[in-house]
Amino acid sequence: MSWGYDLNQEIGRRLDNLRACKLDTRMQALTLEICAADVVTWVNDWCWTYDPRQDPSSLPFKLFPRQVEYLEWRQDVCDRKTNGLTEKSRDMGVTWLNVADQVHRWLFQEGYKGAFGSRKEMLVDRIGDPDSIFEKIRILLRGLPKWMLPKGFDWKHHDNFCKIVNPATGSTLTGEAGDNIGRGGRSSLYDLDEAAFTERPQKIDAALSNNTDIVFYTSSANGTSNLFYRKRCGYRPENIFRFHWTQDPRKDDAWYAEMCEKYEAVTVASEIDIDYFASDPGVYIPAKHIEAAINLDLPDSQQPIVAALDVAAGGSNRTVWGTRQGPTVQLVIDWDDKDPVQSAFEVIELMGIHGASHLTYDTHGVGEGLGGTLAATPDLNFTYTPFSSSGSPSERYWPGEGKTSKEKFYNARAEAWGIVASRLKKTWEHVTGLRSHDPSELMSLPDHPHIRTQLGQPRRKWASNGKMLIESKEEMRDRGIESPDFADMIVYLFAVEPPAMEMMSSGRRRVGASIRH
Repeated sequence: MSWGYDLNQEIGRRLDNLRACKLDTRMQALTLEICAADVVTWVNDWCWTYDPRQDPSSLPFKLFPRQVEYLEWRQDVCDRKTNGLTEKSRDMGVTWLNVADQVHRWLFQEGYKGAFGSRKEMLVDRIGDPDSIFEKIRILLRGLPKWMLPKGFDWKHHDNFCKIVNPATGSTLTGEAGDNIGRGGRSSLYDLDEAAFTERPQKIDAALSNNTDIVFYTSSANGTSNLFYRKRCGYRPENIFRFHWTQDPRKDDAWYAEMCEKYEAVTVASEIDIDYFASDPGVYIPAKHIEAAINLDLPDSQQPIVAALDVAAGGSNRTVWGTRQGPTVQLVIDWDDKDPVQSAFEVIELMGIHGASHLTYDTHGVGEGLGGTLAATPDLNFTYTPFSSSGSPSERYWPGEGKTSKEKFYNARAEAWGIVASRLKKTWEHVTGLRSHDPSELMSLPDHPHIRTQLGQPRRKWASNGKMLIESKEEMRDRGIESPDFADMIVYLFAVEPPAMEMMSSGRRRVGASIRH
């Protein structure tokens, strides 16, 4: 299926390219030089893919914008010699993209050693099965003109089970499965397909760490009790690529409705919506509510810019600072300095640079040290409010339930998360047309992978008195989930109503604030 281009015109263009190069060796050499320098050009001009659901089934491999971004991201990860993680919806063509990237390197790089792994051997290589990785490689290679194949390449000698050799450069592509993943010697790059579904991921990860400097972990979501999810939570944003179905121009609401009718709700949530918590009972904020708020275009707010801070408590935690104006979250900045004094001065500088008039921060633990530094700093140009998660909820009234926050929530932390959950639910209702709400009651979030994931992590539960509370960070750690630093910062952003901008007589501006209504 084409995605906004004329299929016949594209096929005609490619045939013209073939004719122009067929008998002109200089044109062939120039084309090879151009293709070697740019994988996107090579794919868009010369590669063909296969989809048995389409007629014709052999189609030009024409990249849509998000796929171009993906190949560029892979190159950036390789340039930095680090690992990358791709979370994807079903049927996004990511395996084809991984194959195209590695075949390009195999064609044009001297001594390249690429590798693919998956949980079952039949998924890596099964002759004649286009669902297997190596059959996709063969389809790509067979679609190229003969002069583009390596000099001396012979299908009988250089195409083997789970191994394809470039005789001109010595480059190879190999495949492994199950517990053998990572055991095949050193590699330039390794693609681990459906990484969330491998049976012994720790064993595989240990083998890969000795195999290569660059691993791409690719998978659809499979809950939270696996190594893929823990990597997803721990990787830096620049090492994560999200491939959501809404970014595929071939898919629309009708396609999504068809998937919802065809598959169970849990399958749709995990494999299409990329919802890691689909089968996790008690998760408070559904992924679809969070998705509705990502990059939501809301009317400009005339409210002052306010900020919030979650202070790192040690380990792998991050200190996270951010701002919002009205319902729109604007900035998210994080660092790993565990010294609350240094973080305090970092925040003071950020508040001035970005014009934030009020700061809310968690006073628990190391937050006390930060508060002490703020109190000792004269002539601050902003007010600040220490937020105590264990404090008492406010008198905020919840009309739909006929309760106040004190009657509904166990502590201030539960109430603060409740406020965010309510805003995100209203945002989803508004975006989907289910119910209209005033824009000031909604929320717009930046497209940040940790915010997306962490807002959907905490579970809710009930105390013996029937009031709702949010599981503690210690309980989350017992489930293998690190502290939701980014999500907590978002919660603090919306937890309190900024006070009036009045200077204290001392010149310092520590003030109280009410829970936001």
